[in-house]
Amino acid sequence: MPSNNHRVGDIQTDINRVQQGQTYLFVDKSFQDSIIEYFQFLRREGILCDVTLRIGSHKFPCHRNILGVASPYFRSLFIDSESGRFIKNVDLPQDVDRSIMEALLGYMYGGRIFISEGNAVEIFKGASFFKLQSLIEECSYVLVKFLTPENCLEIRDISLIHGQEKLHQRCQRFVCENFVKVAETTQFLELSTEEMEKALSNNDICVTNEQQVQYNIG
Repeated sequence: MPSNNHRVGDIQTDINRVQQGQTYLFVDKSFQDSIIEYFQFLRREGILCDVTLRIGSHKFPCHRNILGVASPYFRSLFIDSESGRFIKNVDLPQDVDRSIMEALLGYMYGGRIFISEGNAVEIFKGASFFKLQSLIEECSYVLVKFLTPENCLEIRDISLIHGQEKLHQRCQRFVCENFVKVAETTQFLELSTEEMEKALSNNDICVTNEQQVQYNIG
């Protein structure tokens, strides 16, 4: 029988480049995809499910093993906890949108999710709750790409709440670089006096003329 102990240099993944003395590593992508699709099928049809996620009265039948592998949140709940195997129902926050939860489950079962300007914030929040680090980072890239003067303060605050320092810094940089436009938004004008004073005291704020920004504070 061939040994499983192969040096990296002895392994070739392209059959057309295999040389004498090398081992060919066959990665069956179609097989991997079919497994993922079958897991999704089992979840959609409620087959062999052993735990139910609940948002209010809405239920999501799932498989604890798959959730535990995908998410540190569920891993802690089902595997690290001595009573985890007895948990049959998990109540999730009421403010989680059902369609977002369905998308997040699709990601946890198959590593695929559609992220758009319209859903990136909610997916980011869900990914943070379930501690899906790769998805958190990908959502952060998307959120930075779609930053505008109108949404940057909200995303900056959300990133701080969820402990995402890199995203928070990027949002703060955007605020400073686009301060004149940010200062015209409703979100900025609704800041408390303390928050507005803190924003105005930032030395990184970019304004070309001191008279560009005038505020009546207090």
